[in-house]
Amino acid sequence: MKKTSYLLLSLVLVLTLFPTTIFAYNDKVEDLSEDGLNTYLINAGYPQDVIDILEFEQKISFYTQQAVYTSHKTTEGHLSEKSESITNLDVSARAINNFTQTLVMSQVRTNTSGLAQALVTYNWEWDYIPLFTMTDKWGIAWTDDWDPLPTTARYSYRAIAESSPGVVSASSSTGNISGYDAFLPGSGIGFAVNLIAGFTQNGIFYSTTKHKGWSEIRIQKAHNGSGTLDSSSGVANYFHKQG
Repeated sequence: MKKTSYLLLSLVLVLTLFPTTIFAYNDKVEDLSEDGLNTYLINAGYPQDVIDILEFEQKISFYTQQAVYTSHKTTEGHLSEKSESITNLDVSARAINNFTQTLVMSQVRTNTSGLAQALVTYNWEWDYIPLFTMTDKWGIAWTDDWDPLPTTARYSYRAIAESSPGVVSASSSTGNISGYDAFLPGSGIGFAVNLIAGFTQNGIFYSTTKHKGWSEIRIQKAHNGSGTLDSSSGVANYFHKQG
């Protein structure tokens, strides 16, 4: 019998939408090191825990889109193939957490008058060796007063091999992929990746011990840039197929 394990992450966001003139970063991205990108993110208001989970490619994306931090939420839980859903655990049980997911909302620059745009980013990491490495999916939805821009959707998956906990021997990535698995106007967008149990690099086979991925998409709505508060809500779901 096939089962699907899942985790639901709900996030209520309060956005302060500013005129686009607040975005003023002039260095060419190719001239910046990761330290330089981190400095940009700090100046743009991103907390250190968000910076720490972003992949290098995401940091480049945030910089080139001149993103400014708005809000985020991280949830930790335990996901194994013996359970039908992920159990969200409190701090006292953190030692057995093996799944982390983070939803981040940023305001990004737009040159179109009367529009505000936001970047919705989702990161997940699963520190587990599943028996079933098939197609896993995740989806993101938001309130329908924001219109998605499907052509801006991107995602990535990375399989990681560790020689011991936290010591990475090798990794294999899909790279940045433009597109999505499913899109329903007014509801949300879904992404899909094929988990891999192992990979070969330089003639050496590595078994995957950790899986991680991310996605992003821009959403937009009409706004006069007055700096008034505007609220929205977002929901993310991760689905693991087993059996």
